[in-house]
Amino acid sequence: MIPAIRPAHDRVLIKLDPEKQGLIHVDRDPGKGIRTGVVVKIGWGAHTVKGVLIPITLEVGQRVSFGAGDIIWIEESLPECKGYVMIREGAAGWVVE
Repeated sequence: MIPAIRPAHDRVLIKLDPEKQGLIHVDRDPGKGIRTGVVVKIGWGAHTVKGVLIPITLEVGQRVSFGAGDIIWIEESLPECKGYVMIREGAAGWVVE
């Protein structure tokens, strides 16, 4: 079941592949390796200084790989979010096709 939360701005909610789940923390260590998961929800995008909306280009259902970006593990504060992380769209290194 997808958690009842919505990513804000340029954030994306990812359901991790099972072997990559863990505890709540912010991952800033590039040595942690590459993680993969499926996009389940997206925010509305980012705004420029002039207020222009830059929409998110990732789509729900795409499998993405990501690593050293700001990965936010949310399962400790929201138990229904076990196995989900929030990342900025820019942290997704590539889409797995």
